[in-house]
Amino acid sequence: MIRRPPRSTLSSSSAASDVYKRQMGETSTGKSYFYIDYMKTRREHKEQGVATRLIEEFIRRYAPEPSIINFGKIQNPGMYSIYEKIKEKYPEHNISGGKNFR
Repeated sequence: MIRRPPRSTLSSSSAASDVYKRQMGETSTGKSYFYIDYMKTRREHKEQGVATRLIEEFIRRYAPEPSIINFGKIQNPGMYSIYEKIKEKYPEHNISGGKNFR
């Protein structure tokens, strides 16, 4: 099941629907697992921090502590920067992702 955050939560941008739970479940140890599918918003929209706020809202709403949150293959430096910020801000979660650019 795909659950998307409401568009009205952060801005009038259509980007709000671009960060959502694609896969969810539990590990064998009982931790919640989320895969963040980051589709259209691949950078901070006009340097306004939209992408970071969307991911933070997602974590606050859906990811109980401690959760495993996987960003998958990170395709560009902008998204990798967001991944690093989120990983530092939420140390109670196991946040991972693979750098897939030069």
